[in-house]
Amino acid sequence: MWVQMTTSKEAWSVGRPVYKRLPYNGYQDNDLVDHISNWVDFRLTQASSLAQNFYREVSPDTAQDASLDYLAWLVGMSGQYWDRTWSSSVKRSMIRLAHPVLWRNRGTEDALRAVLDTHAIAYDIWTDGNLQLGFNLPGVFGTPKLRFFLRLPLSYLRSGPIFREARRTVANFSPALVQKTVCYDRFYLGFSLLGDPLFSR
Repeated sequence: MWVQMTTSKEAWSVGRPVYKRLPYNGYQDNDLVDHISNWVDFRLTQASSLAQNFYREVSPDTAQDASLDYLAWLVGMSGQYWDRTWSSSVKRSMIRLAHPVLWRNRGTEDALRAVLDTHAIAYDIWTDGNLQLGFNLPGVFGTPKLRFFLRLPLSYLRSGPIFREARRTVANFSPALVQKTVCYDRFYLGFSLLGDPLFSR
């Protein structure tokens, strides 16, 4: 007796790659076979979907939002360098910049600016002095010590999320041997607000 079989393509298209390829008489009309093969079909379809979407899911531009926190681990963005509460666009940018900019240039102004720009933080970078190591080598490294200031507008609350993000960025991506300060950029009557340092131009 000739029995028409469902093609592989048709079976996969309905999500039943095993069940729909079984002979109809005695198998596809059997509730027990349907129940047993349902779990296998589900797992096969799930695995197939993952394999087909693999490259889409490992790209920060095309991955689903739920995958971004896992992708961050693949590029070394974890712990103090990552925040699950960031927006999806910030997460995608941080993952995209991780190897070509952030890790390659960590400790430079370029890396610092890239992170601050990703978070859309308005800022001004001000430096003073020269690099001085912990031993006496006059005339080479100079004095006083190099100081680094990340100056933010007064519109950012000192206890707010933007100020906290700026502090974390400075701690993670600014030069290690430099004294660093996150402060406000405006002053009145020659005095800084909230005890911030005074700057001379």
